[in-house]
Amino acid sequence: MIRLDKQQLEKILAVKITRNSFSIEGIVTDSREVKPGNLFITWQGENFDGHKFCQQAVNQGAAALLINRPLTIDVPQIIVEDSIFALGRLAAYWRDRFSIPVIGVTGSNGKTTVKNMLSAILQEVYGNKFLAPKKSYNNHVGVPLTLSALALDHQAAIIEMGMNHFRELSYITKLAKPTVAMITNAGPSHLAGVGDIAGVAKAKGEIIEGLAPEGTAILNVDDAYFSYWQGLLSGQRVISFGLEQPAMVTAKAIHLSPEGCKFLLVTPQGEKPVCLPLLGKHNILNALAASAAALAININLEAIKAGLEKVEPENRRLQRKAGYHGALLIDDSYNANPNSMHKAIDVLKQFPGKRFLLIGDMRELGPEAKRYHQEIGHYAKEAGIEELYAVGDLMQNAVQAFGNNAKHFDQKINMTSAVKPFLDKNSVVLVKASLSMGFDEVITQLSQ
Repeated sequence: MIRLDKQQLEKILAVKITRNSFSIEGIVTDSREVKPGNLFITWQGENFDGHKFCQQAVNQGAAALLINRPLTIDVPQIIVEDSIFALGRLAAYWRDRFSIPVIGVTGSNGKTTVKNMLSAILQEVYGNKFLAPKKSYNNHVGVPLTLSALALDHQAAIIEMGMNHFRELSYITKLAKPTVAMITNAGPSHLAGVGDIAGVAKAKGEIIEGLAPEGTAILNVDDAYFSYWQGLLSGQRVISFGLEQPAMVTAKAIHLSPEGCKFLLVTPQGEKPVCLPLLGKHNILNALAASAAALAININLEAIKAGLEKVEPENRRLQRKAGYHGALLIDDSYNANPNSMHKAIDVLKQFPGKRFLLIGDMRELGPEAKRYHQEIGHYAKEAGIEELYAVGDLMQNAVQAFGNNAKHFDQKINMTSAVKPFLDKNSVVLVKASLSMGFDEVITQLSQ
């Protein structure tokens, strides 16, 4: 992890620190996670003042503070106007010390799953000597924290990159300087910040701004914006992946089941049969993206196959769990947008038995939110889903579109209480909503 002394900190941040020599090892922004020797970085926002946690950080062993105003605490203090910008400068400095493959992953859907697939593949080659974020650290704070965790024995790094407005990804990618830049897709997510899907595609394309001239772009040939992204490149290599259009990395002989997916991985380096222990055809596409990135850094097909076959579902992303009265619970409660909701419904319809779809509002969809929610109701009905239960003002539109056997509730507890009497060992329940809807509570209630 990052190690810097007083002189390095002064040079990187263009500040003067009025304390004797000291050094820091590791950066944290959560006072509860401080370990001895860490640099604790915090800031003051409109509704938040992290300075009140500085004493706690020092009590836990923080070697120095990077803050916005002086405090009466006996520890080296680095005073800056913008703590988040300073965090980025430190991360960029540390990143530049490493000449290793750095894979940047962005897209409306699949970022975390692809990151996990790549982690499983890299594990086959490098053991634990690679970097991947342990959480969804994918924004202007999380990415610098991830970069600061680079260690001298790391052989590669995976950086997940998200955005909810223009220029955020541009900033992040210039810190990370990926040698491989992947865009999984562009879909209706974070529309409140970028306007429409074309805006999403433009914002996602910003990842290419940080791609090294000798780098490789991993692009989804099935996406409507493939050609647009390709046009942003300035001579870098492209490895395409996809299922519908001709691609360099693709799949055939696909078999989907309630246990996972089987397919033949087809690449310029040859073919390999893969048994993927994840649900849904969309996860085959994610596997192709991960495979393409692995090929870009010269990982062989045996390692790719082995890694994909060992990957585990991310928590709260199409995760199978034991439910009430023996029902099968599919926990996809982490987040939702129209594309991921469609894919979740596609997974649910693969299962035999009586299928229940329990859903909540999809946030940040802008002026088209009503239409997107109506489409979910129609899509679920056409998929043959037997029952739809929903919470949230916007989901009233899905309930109306679904028609008979759809019910709307004011509260999550009322929804789960209503569905419980109908559940048994032949029932399958899929739970999905935007993160802010708190549908992890629904999972808890239906696990009892």
